[in-house]
Amino acid sequence: MTLLPSDSQEDLYIGKTVSQMILLLGKPTGKGFRVIDENYRGYESEPDYSMYFSLEERRATVTIKILEWAKKSEHIVVWAKRVDEEWEVFSSLNRKKGVLY
Repeated sequence: MTLLPSDSQEDLYIGKTVSQMILLLGKPTGKGFRVIDENYRGYESEPDYSMYFSLEERRATVTIKILEWAKKSEHIVVWAKRVDEEWEVFSSLNRKKGVLY
């Protein structure tokens, strides 16, 4: 588990769809996809994908969607997975700008 500064918040947006996130925060300033497999280790600021996807899913590879919003005083990142026909947020991070990590 990564310890975050007290002015950072994790997982505020779990369960929201990407469409809901865009309605809430506006157009993202960054977006992309990442393919996760059983060997992917990720970066320090990424969630532990083994918590959200089984080994079988990761062996078959999983595509996730990453959206970012760089606001004046904060930076928000959400990770979404495909649920039925919609992308649903399974992890998020809200960091205040000017905080050293």
